Amino acid sequence: MPLPDSEHAAFLRALADIIGEKYVRTGADAAPYEQDWRARYRGVAVAVALPATTEDVAAVVRLCGEYRIAIVPQAGNTGLTGGAIVPDGVDGLIVNVSRLNNVHQVDLLNNAMTVGAGCILADLRALADQHDRQFPVLLGSVGSCEIGGLLSTNAGGTGVLRYGNMREQVLGLEVVLPDGRIWNGLKALRKDNTGYDLKQLFIGAEGTLGIVTAAVLKLYPKLAVSATAMVALQRVDQAIALLRELQRVTGGRVEQFELMSRSQLQIVLRHGTTGSPMADDAPWYVLLELADSSPDWNATETMEQALGAAMENGVITDAVIASDQAKAERIWNLRHTISESNKREGFTVSNDTSVPISALPEFLDRVTQRLEQLPKAQVAHCGHVGDGNVHVIAIFPYDIGDASAREAAAHEANTIVHLMVGTAQGRLCHPTMSIARDDLAFTFVVARIVQQCTDAAAHEKAGAAIANRIATTAALCRLDRFFLRQLRKREDLAPHRPRHFDLLGIGAHEQRDRQAGIAMLEHQHLAVIEPAQRDAHEIANAHIDRHAHAADGTMQDDALAMQFDAPDAAVGAGIMRFEAKR
Repeated sequence: MPLPDSEHAAFLRALADIIGEKYVRTGADAAPYEQDWRARYRGVAVAVALPATTEDVAAVVRLCGEYRIAIVPQAGNTGLTGGAIVPDGVDGLIVNVSRLNNVHQVDLLNNAMTVGAGCILADLRALADQHDRQFPVLLGSVGSCEIGGLLSTNAGGTGVLRYGNMREQVLGLEVVLPDGRIWNGLKALRKDNTGYDLKQLFIGAEGTLGIVTAAVLKLYPKLAVSATAMVALQRVDQAIALLRELQRVTGGRVEQFELMSRSQLQIVLRHGTTGSPMADDAPWYVLLELADSSPDWNATETMEQALGAAMENGVITDAVIASDQAKAERIWNLRHTISESNKREGFTVSNDTSVPISALPEFLDRVTQRLEQLPKAQVAHCGHVGDGNVHVIAIFPYDIGDASAREAAAHEANTIVHLMVGTAQGRLCHPTMSIARDDLAFTFVVARIVQQCTDAAAHEKAGAAIANRIATTAALCRLDRFFLRQLRKREDLAPHRPRHFDLLGIGAHEQRDRQAGIAMLEHQHLAVIEPAQRDAHEIANAHIDRHAHAADGTMQDDALAMQFDAPDAAVGAGIMRFEAKR
């Protein structure tokens, strides 16, 4: 239920006492924080809080516990899937960490820097460069994305092939836990065998286990030489073959290797800020860079020899090597302006997918064929190849219809991609989606472990706060009734249905009560499987029956967000498993 006006006002006053009235945003001042970068997802927050210190964040979290307010952590808000937006029907506070932007220390002997979660990626890359080092993470949103968000989503970027995801760049973390305690794990140790590596539990957890407030990041030697090229290919398997050969002949000096479909290149050329050094007549392109910190290595000569051999062997059909840094930057602008170009092209539905590298060619071929059958869909791809991570993109004209028509088209595209990923034994890397299925049950277990490891006498209230954030995340997931209905409606997809689905309650999106939701699922040949923790499940049912139903019989989203007075109930209410009937 919405907060009563008196409690709402009292909450805002208490919040202002903690962080200052200037940094509590409501109404029009909160609007920029209440929608995603593409302006596709919107949700009204109780307020937006902009704390300046870790202690402020901790106090805000404790206050939310007292008022039973859900928390949505937010950093640069550059995501494309609505993961930092409050869902409809939920009393949620956006806690934006942008003011936690101090650089606490640069330790050159240890090749590390300690920074706040609000530090912008471009600023940290520039700082590393000033100290003759590099921080290798690079994304198209480099000028606005922040460390807290990159860590919470385990972001990759174009340097992931050589350096790994954000998970690989972290030595230590500082985190505010769901009960308001501060876990100080800001260690700069390269080796620490004293127990569980707790920092890894928070990286990629999307704020479900706590709010990251600071981090110790690795630095690397500054690159001294590099060579950039763009090559044309006929097939995806040729790109994989080229990568493997380059890794062999260069001794692991492949710095970046990005795949791009012809359709994606054409979109960038229509809306981007730079031209292409190659004609747009090949099915696939790869943008690549070889680099090393040793000035004695001749990157350009190695690139010429390797690409020459690849052309002779029929692996590539054409290649252009940048002759200077300006031309290299023009090539990489093709990759880094993709999101902006797609936004200008039309209503964009992007799925961040990861499949085994060996399955990548068949997966892209099949998913492209499926998506191209959708009316007015333009299909494009880009990705890292070396880790099997590819963005599968469907773009529809903005005039395809009103908002509901666009969302229906998006659901149809998402359904196809989700099922194709499943058949390829892959995963969605999507924020808000990555925690919405089988991993969610494990998340509750991890939450308890975190509590026990950080404080043997952990507060019971923490469990509810964790459930609160998970439920908020789940409510944002677009695995809703449309997705489930597609499993029934699309007979051509029937052989590829995943075996299991986890549905996190039926909320205001459904406008149905729990019994009606289960009946709907069973009608679609999905049978209810009781959660393993039956006692918690029964407690949850009683809790929902007691608190969730409005006078008209519908279940409200505050039931999804749960109540802090029944933390254990969240285990059963948050997870209801359904299995396809045989």
